[in-house]
Parts: sequence; C-alpha cells; structure tokens
Amino acid sequence: MRFFITPKFPPGYFVAITLWPVGIFFNSSGWYNNKVTRQHEKIHWEQQKEMAGILFYVWYGVEYLVRLIQYRSHWKAYSNISFEREANAFESAIGYLKIRDRFFWIAFL
Repeated sequence: MRFFITPKFPPGYFVAITLWPVGIFFNSSGWYNNKVTRQHEKIHWEQQKEMAGILFYVWYGVEYLVRLIQYRSHWKAYSNISFEREANAFESAIGYLKIRDRFFWIAFL
C-alpha cells in the first residue's frame, strides 16, 4: 500500500481515505504520522483487496444507505458500517493484520 499526503480535501472531519491501492492522508490534518490512523487505513486496504476493489465500494454504499434508513443520521450510519466497525475495533492492535481472517468484517454486520 502506498501512502500519499495531499492538502486538506474533502472538507469536514476526514483525515484519510483508502482508495485501493493507495492511502491518501490530508496534510493539514497532521494525522499521516499517526500509527493508529495508518492501521485503520491498512485494514480498509485489506478489506478492499479481498473484495476486488469495486465490490467493496458497492457494498459500502448499500450498507451506508441501509444504516442511514436505520439510524436517520449520517454519523451513526457511517459509524455502523461493518467495514468501519472492524477498522475502528482493531486500529490500535498493530499486529492485527498478521492474524486477521479474511472477510472478518462480516462479523460486524
């Protein structure tokens, strides 16, 4: 996975995004040196690899819409997407990717 650092974009609370096969960190956030943020994005990278990229984005979008209907809140919907829940749960476990089972995000549905 290659990391790129760029000026702040998009606006809001985003500090990084993984668009397989790269991770993009927004320079003005200062988070690109944070091991936890890098780990979070590496987990997304693994999720995207195992779903061949495009399927990840389709699933992510559909699950977001389902969660939006369920919670009626953007932040709650985003926070409860299974991919985000796995990444949030293990972003501090630096050795996690070495022991992670493929498709483990399914456990967070």
